[in-house]
Amino acid sequence: MLLLAFCCLSTSIFASHLMGGQITVSQIGTNSYVATLTLYRDSTGISAPTMGAIVIKNLTTGVNTTRNLPNISGIPFSTGVEEYVYQDTLSFSAFGAYNISYSLCCRNDAILNIVNSASQSFYINTILEIDSIVVNSTPVFLNPPVTVAQKNMLYQYNPLPFDSDGDSLAWSMVTPLGSAGVTLGYSAPYANPGDDMVINQNTGEITWTPNTLGNFVASFLIEEFRAGVKIGEIRRDMQIIVLGQSANPNQSSVNKSVFTYSTAGQYFINAPIGQQTVVTVSVTDQDNDLLKLSMNGEPFILTNNPSTYTAINGNGSANISFIWTPNQSHLRIAPYVVALRTKEFHGPYMFVSDFTFQVNAGGVLSTTTNSTANSLGQVYPNPVQGSVNIPFNLVNSSQVVIELIDMKGQVVAKLLDQNMPAGNNHFITKLPTVAKGVYMLSYLAGNNAPQMQRIVISE
Repeated sequence: MLLLAFCCLSTSIFASHLMGGQITVSQIGTNSYVATLTLYRDSTGISAPTMGAIVIKNLTTGVNTTRNLPNISGIPFSTGVEEYVYQDTLSFSAFGAYNISYSLCCRNDAILNIVNSASQSFYINTILEIDSIVVNSTPVFLNPPVTVAQKNMLYQYNPLPFDSDGDSLAWSMVTPLGSAGVTLGYSAPYANPGDDMVINQNTGEITWTPNTLGNFVASFLIEEFRAGVKIGEIRRDMQIIVLGQSANPNQSSVNKSVFTYSTAGQYFINAPIGQQTVVTVSVTDQDNDLLKLSMNGEPFILTNNPSTYTAINGNGSANISFIWTPNQSHLRIAPYVVALRTKEFHGPYMFVSDFTFQVNAGGVLSTTTNSTANSLGQVYPNPVQGSVNIPFNLVNSSQVVIELIDMKGQVVAKLLDQNMPAGNNHFITKLPTVAKGVYMLSYLAGNNAPQMQRIVISE
């Protein structure tokens, strides 16, 4: 059983047996914030702390304040893993940036990619910017961790970082930290060349094919930007148990044929404004294991007309449908990211895997009407206010690139870059925030010369 695996791999009586966690802060009033500390614990270790002692450091004055967050829940999370949540309301006496951290000694002694792990502390933090004008909460992770992987088999996990304030996010893999933020003797989780643990910069999906059994730690940093200026960050620390291939000889498989694959290497669907989009995805398993499917991502937490999904679970096969009718307020250039999560139950284990796809709200309406030339139609409205409609024709299925170019010849934004079907096509998108003025719209289809059209952006 997995519990025995944890026992064998984590034997130190000094270890806290914490397997990961994060700190988030949400603004609920003018000077009122809810701080949430989430910890994941190996259930074979010592008991979880009764209080979550966070340290709040004013980065301007250097003054530290300790605050004990009460435990509000403790539940089984996965086989052999428990989740504990600590939460309380905070207020801040001064504006500025604050580092909010949690540290506990010590990490498990069986961790392979940290030197002397049993003597190293577990440390997580978040940075929050507070001022008198702008509302600001830290980013959050919509998906919980995936704590089990298998040797020589693909591990896929998307933490789905999201910011409710609409700030821009950048994510990266970083070195886990120890007491007071001191860097540990750390190496990346073990893998063969080409199978390293990496994070997709477009979707946030993490992939890895481990080559060694044991415990590994990874840390992911989400940086928050507003108007190009960094205003905060959040870190998730994770411990992953790598089991042998015999624990689940055949991983479940997602049928990707219902998606389009972009030149950037992303699976996506288009969801035209005002039309219901329904995409059904099937998942199968050769071992006839019980499969339970779910979806998560920004479209499901929208307050205005969110998307939904319906799942039919089963042994050996299951399917799930993504359902959404986006409206005009959902139109934007950046795609929405969705993660399809499969829980596969094989013997005493539960294996979890995420498949990530993007949703282009606005998207492309395509018809099969025959066309006689690759041509760009009249863009409307022009002058442009907000969203723009771009009709075009294709003789044959072709890669289409549409870019917004300023009068200096610089590419301001790439609006479309994907293979489109032959016929009359109609692309709807929201333009990026740029200065008012005259711009050129460049339309490139296949190997043809680009076509240009002058547009005026009036807002």
